[in-house]
Amino acid sequence: MDELEPIELLIEDFEKFNDVERSFNQIREIENETERVKILVDFSRYLTGNGYFTESKIFVALIEDEYDDSDAFAECARVYYGHKEFGKCIEMNKQALLRNSNRPEQIQSDMGLALMKNGNLEESIVLLESTIKDNPGFIDAYINLALCYKEQNDYTRALSSLENALKLDATDSRVYSNIGCIYYLQEKYEDAIVNFLKSQEFNQGDAETLNNLGLALMKIGNLEYSNLTFEEALLLEPGNPEIINNYMLCLLTGKQFSKFIKMLSNIKRLISERQYDKYKALHNKFIKACGISHEGMKDKLRSNMDRNKSMADGVGGESSWNGSEISPAPLGEAKKSAFSKAGPKKSLISIEEESSDN
Repeated sequence: MDELEPIELLIEDFEKFNDVERSFNQIREIENETERVKILVDFSRYLTGNGYFTESKIFVALIEDEYDDSDAFAECARVYYGHKEFGKCIEMNKQALLRNSNRPEQIQSDMGLALMKNGNLEESIVLLESTIKDNPGFIDAYINLALCYKEQNDYTRALSSLENALKLDATDSRVYSNIGCIYYLQEKYEDAIVNFLKSQEFNQGDAETLNNLGLALMKIGNLEYSNLTFEEALLLEPGNPEIINNYMLCLLTGKQFSKFIKMLSNIKRLISERQYDKYKALHNKFIKACGISHEGMKDKLRSNMDRNKSMADGVGGESSWNGSEISPAPLGEAKKSAFSKAGPKKSLISIEEESSDN
């Protein structure tokens, strides 16, 4: 049997005891400082990558109190960003820069992103433009600068920044996804679809780009392919609430009521009771808009319910259909961040879909 690496031993022990402070103290015992910091960072990424979000916050708080290293502070910044504590993220990135990070352009780009999310848009643009001036070949800064221009509704400059990024790397899926998002905002849905598909060529495991593609397909009325696209996205991220929401609305728009009820049963454990009731109310609203009585719909579903007992929870009783409304989810967060080493890339632009009254 092969000998396990230190990080593998650490993970094995953590999964047994589920004690983040115990893991931190074990890392303390590593004598070589460079190796110790590397294990700290690797273990922190393991926590966030496997859904231990509460533990990850405890872990980086311990790092922050005890370590004085640029890589350690940069990792703290990454985790705080993931927790949407953008002020803390900015602070940690500043500490990383003060300790002479060997990748200052990445730290500055990350900090620009956090400044934008924290509402310091002008400061973010100045920092990112400066980063590009000093490092014209650094693609992440162009991507994050495009995010800032998007926040200003300056789509021309956003696209220009992304086109400059493409000149540096024509295979970066984030760039095409971002371009697709800008076109979506401009209501150029066909162009958006082309770029979302191009993004998928270079990163087929990107659920959020698939989500964006699904909504763009809905906009041009291609519900069949939109439906399939959302289903593919949910295979990648079964619990993603934005994708779930958009898929459910796609089913209603396509009048696939039986499929909607079955899906509602399947996702009941993933959503709140309040959200569940809203889905049922929206289902009722669509049925009425289509001229189908609630009782008629229940009769139509009865044979399906007999075949699948689990669907009963999804149908519910008359009293739970309270008539409340729900707005379709945003188009995920379509813009891909260029936050350094953040594990699976998360998107940053949110495109809102408005609720329909019919």
